[in-house]
Amino acid sequence: MAVKVEPFKTKRKVAPYPSNKPFILGSDELELFDSVTSEQNSIGGTEIELYQYDFKQSARDPVYGEPSHEAWRQPIKLKAWVQYPEIEDQATEDGSMTSWPSTIWVARIDLEKVHADMPRIGEVVRFWDIPYFNKERSKTLDPNRAYYFGIKGVAEDSHMFDNPEFTAYRLTLERRTNFAPERRLRNT
Repeated sequence: MAVKVEPFKTKRKVAPYPSNKPFILGSDELELFDSVTSEQNSIGGTEIELYQYDFKQSARDPVYGEPSHEAWRQPIKLKAWVQYPEIEDQATEDGSMTSWPSTIWVARIDLEKVHADMPRIGEVVRFWDIPYFNKERSKTLDPNRAYYFGIKGVAEDSHMFDNPEFTAYRLTLERRTNFAPERRLRNT
């Protein structure tokens, strides 16, 4: 026996969304998505330090245009989602090298709250400054230093509904044995 389904009826009239207007997120919706991204990092994220390059205080070589003295701002402390850096060993005719690639996601609104610039390639991120990790690293040849990473890629991430508005930066990081990122902070 077949059951007849009646169409849903309501007394309230709903106006359809006009198809000739583009759907654009207003400031209220962006604030909602920003708060979700920021709260997710503040609850389950890892504390990081972002070292940003100071262009005004840095000196450049007049002939080659290379930095002769790099100046860095005070580190910005905030929370981010950190992907565990897996070790990658490489052997070439020049010798061996070990790298630790990783990715972190930083909420855009968190950077705006502390008046930080957009992260740039070449800047330095530090994370896992915790007693357990420091103790474990002290058993190796390079104690207390494996949590500095250089930024080798910056991308806007978490675009809502293919909209130009975004809520996070995706930073591609790398630490290599042949050039440790903390050397840039010490200008060595």
